[in-house]
Amino acid sequence: MLTHRSSLAEAGFRTVVSGASELDSDRWDNRGGGVFVAGGAPETADCISMAALLRAGPGSVVSHYSALAMWGIPGQHMRPLHIQRMRAANGIKIPRTLVIPHESRKLPPHHVTVHRGFPVVTPARALADVSAREARGRLERWLDWLWSRNLVSHAALDEVVRDLLKRGRRGIPDLRYLNDKRGIDYVPRPAV
Repeated sequence: MLTHRSSLAEAGFRTVVSGASELDSDRWDNRGGGVFVAGGAPETADCISMAALLRAGPGSVVSHYSALAMWGIPGQHMRPLHIQRMRAANGIKIPRTLVIPHESRKLPPHHVTVHRGFPVVTPARALADVSAREARGRLERWLDWLWSRNLVSHAALDEVVRDLLKRGRRGIPDLRYLNDKRGIDYVPRPAV
């Protein structure tokens, strides 16, 4: 079990016998930044990633290349963990040793979902987030891979493009072009 100090307080874990704090007992391992792991819990990659995400504060979500890895894009990895949140969403400074932080002016609720227990951007938003950094060919392969697994659709991509399209935002026009090129009835080749 992994949790943040505020979550334990809300659940009623305030004190134990002799007045010592529940969090100071050997039942919890302090990971810093108010994040605690149940004592003896295995040190998995997901546990480490969730601890880093919790340290980034409320409203933080897995994004960019880490989100693509969560959605199964071959060759992508969770680490280093890319985390996104609204610009100035909380006063918590994200330690750059743990994650690659991204701040956005626009992160609507419909661009975020929960996958494998993590708050994560949708596959369409993840593509939009990396579109400025990737060549069109690679973006196109990833789009087809996600589309063939029913993780993106023309409508989902169109919505994200419309939400994020503004003068000067690089990459989004490429994503729009690729989506328009496919059309509403596009059926990708079966994924390998």
